Amino acid sequence: METIISLTWSLNNVYSLALTNSLKQQPMKQISGYKSIINQIQHKSFLLLIFFFLLSAHSHAQATFVLSSSACAGSSAVLSANIGTNTALAYTWAVSPAGPLIANPAIAVTSISFPTAGTYTVGLGVLFTVGYGYTTNIITIVPGPTITVTQSSVNTCIASNFPLFSKPVNLTATGANSYTWLPSVPSSSGIATVRPQTSTCYTVLGNSSGCVGSTVICVNVLPQFSFAVSPASGVRCIPDSLKLSIVSIGTLAVGPSSAFSYSWTENLPGGTISSNLSPTVQVYPTSNSTYTAEVKDALQCVSLPVSVAVTVANCMGISSASADLEGISIYPNPAKDHLTLIRGEGSARLFYVTISDCLGQIVRTSESTDQQVELDVSTLPFGLYLLKAENEMGQKTFKFIKE
Repeated sequence: METIISLTWSLNNVYSLALTNSLKQQPMKQISGYKSIINQIQHKSFLLLIFFFLLSAHSHAQATFVLSSSACAGSSAVLSANIGTNTALAYTWAVSPAGPLIANPAIAVTSISFPTAGTYTVGLGVLFTVGYGYTTNIITIVPGPTITVTQSSVNTCIASNFPLFSKPVNLTATGANSYTWLPSVPSSSGIATVRPQTSTCYTVLGNSSGCVGSTVICVNVLPQFSFAVSPASGVRCIPDSLKLSIVSIGTLAVGPSSAFSYSWTENLPGGTISSNLSPTVQVYPTSNSTYTAEVKDALQCVSLPVSVAVTVANCMGISSASADLEGISIYPNPAKDHLTLIRGEGSARLFYVTISDCLGQIVRTSESTDQQVELDVSTLPFGLYLLKAENEMGQKTFKFIKE
């Protein structure tokens, strides 16, 4: 006589499963028939577990598994079937209601993930060589905290070059009991002050009752503006000073120039700067040195730094052993386009002139018996040069600067 069992599914679908008395009493050597039934309804996995449950009343085999009673949304767990000393022919894992994801529902050990909060029933059905086993566990998935972050400013700018850091931005997180900031910020509370060197996105992890939520917020660091110093490199002729000027401030600087501030520093002690907070300064280094200038705009955003190398030279003439050349002088010094050499009265001997750069390479030559010689230096690069005048009686050397 056939028995009809009506099953109601939690998703409001109704299924019918026919079990005959003869089927229940059939010896285990016919187990292949049950496997055929299982295969036919495998796509109704939770119904299959109920099928195992109904038949387990006629079997002594048991199956169990361990599952925590609660977890956080977004977590996962390992499902491991425990069948003792029995031999299993098939496994079926299922979960109700739908939502959690089982990696492989047909093996003894698998995993399940819970993307959303809710209460779920996880079931395990096992087909043994000696019968059927079925068991369930209920787990409650609690939602993680919802984290929100606000910021005092979306944009910031570099406030210091040495050391490098930006103007501060305050980040405020809410929605959890404790917080962790990444990249690391020295704060365990929901308030963090950041001064990034470059545009940076921060992740805040909020923890409430062991469950973690997260969100990301970004701070944009504006590019630094540029400027130039004139001259780009210089030579100080002792005892004179050298004038350095900040020029050509870039368009990224904000505000009128009257709102800008300036600063100059020297890398070696012992020198003097006339006013290190002015756009134009007079410098008096006692040895070769480097000066670094910075500009801050109306928002107190600092420029890229600019450094200028200054060479110190004694620009007085170097004495000579030749009385015939004692009256020679040069002007102007520094020279821009032309350098004039004047001989002393009464000297008419042929003499030779060579100009060498600071590396000792000869860049100009000339010879003359004239009292006054004009030398073209317009194409020479900016820097310090040596002019040597000589004849058979001796030589005399001068230092001069090409502007």
